Amino acid sequence: MNRLGFNLEKEYFSYALDRGGFLLLLDGYDEMSPENRSHFFEEIDVLCDKYPGNYVIVSSRYLEELFGWQRFSIYETQPLSLDKAVELVKKTEYEKEIKEKFITSLVEELYESNQSFASNPLLLNIMLLTFVDFATIPEKKHIFYANAYNTLCQKHDATKNGYSRELKCKLSSDDFEKVFSEFCFITYLGTESEFSKQELIACLETIHIESIQFDPTLFIQDLIESVCLMYVDGTQYVFSHRSFQEYFTAVYLLSMNDSDQKTAICFLLDNMRNEATSDSVFEMLWDMNQNRFEQNCIIPILEEVYSGLYYDSLSVTYKKLFPHFVKEILIGNIVEQIVQLKEKVEYLQGCEFIGYSKTKNLLCVSFNNNKRPHFLCFIASHAKLDERPYISNKEKLPVKYLARVFSSKEVINDPTLWAHITCYSNIHDMIMVPFEVLINAKNKQEEKNQNAVAMYEAFRNKTKKLPHSSV
Repeated sequence: MNRLGFNLEKEYFSYALDRGGFLLLLDGYDEMSPENRSHFFEEIDVLCDKYPGNYVIVSSRYLEELFGWQRFSIYETQPLSLDKAVELVKKTEYEKEIKEKFITSLVEELYESNQSFASNPLLLNIMLLTFVDFATIPEKKHIFYANAYNTLCQKHDATKNGYSRELKCKLSSDDFEKVFSEFCFITYLGTESEFSKQELIACLETIHIESIQFDPTLFIQDLIESVCLMYVDGTQYVFSHRSFQEYFTAVYLLSMNDSDQKTAICFLLDNMRNEATSDSVFEMLWDMNQNRFEQNCIIPILEEVYSGLYYDSLSVTYKKLFPHFVKEILIGNIVEQIVQLKEKVEYLQGCEFIGYSKTKNLLCVSFNNNKRPHFLCFIASHAKLDERPYISNKEKLPVKYLARVFSSKEVINDPTLWAHITCYSNIHDMIMVPFEVLINAKNKQEEKNQNAVAMYEAFRNKTKKLPHSSV
């Protein structure tokens, strides 16, 4: 803080903290590497213990681990309304005539037809940027970002008398995209979004693509000045927005062969599950080529999950699948009783955070091969449950079931308990929906393979009838 001009001696700073004189705004928790996030959480926990009178706001994308922050409350930013979107565009530094046309289009139909983009501040700005070149805004994100990239490239190609200014690194826009997409993939794996110039050059020097030669220093200059995909913040080089890193990561994954793509996807899910399932990489990769995504991601992963089971038809019953996944179920009438009942259940702070510390009939599920339990409140007995759309008021379990642990076999053999588990919780969906997705994906792939074989045979039969020279 001193380096940034906050010239206050430490003892006075501590004095002010001790009396609750600060609102601390900490931006970008999700941009830290997982090991740094763990250390940061410990530090912020100590800070809140030592100086409880201050306010602390931490910004982040959605991460499941945030639900363990007992003393914090989670708030989500509201999407921009049409009025707010118009207000934001008016404040944007852009050509007045283009802004006025864009606002008119936004009010007449663009906001309503593209609300998911227009209600997001970043995407709204990119919409404005691409508005001149593309009359419509595509619904799919990857097309939207592809258009944005093309626009960013064109904006800085000053054409005059047939001459088009080249990038300083002497790469075509296609080759520039190949290099940048590999760079994004490498840095995405390392959960890195800010770099010193030396780190940036070192990373670019590791990229070797056949028939593409470039100077890393000139490439960086183009990133900042020509294509504007990154900018300089103090001494750090930063992505214009993380969504560009995600888009180009998806582009790079798409360029891989099936074997490499499958390996990369499995690595992401094994080592970066929070990031990969909360950002847009997989969503865009799915949109780019659904068939390959099913083949290289959905089917292999679900086959591993359901390994040892017969998945060639939907004849496998829920009762057969249940013990394969569920180790035991713990039911308690208050959280404290569960803690006393089962010491090895360690992840109970999540319940207190989401407002269930007084909740009765709490269902805690321990899944096989999963280190922490999953919590499901399947009987409404607390006001906060009404805020969760999948919960509804149901008949309570008899008292004899409370504060007890049941193995999956005991659950199956008890009609009353089994009825509650089946009807009043979403365990059924957690087990059966992925299973049905696997079956449908395999059937779809098989149908595609059969169609491909049939088309090839039809082609061969047709060509046999043609003169040899025509063939």
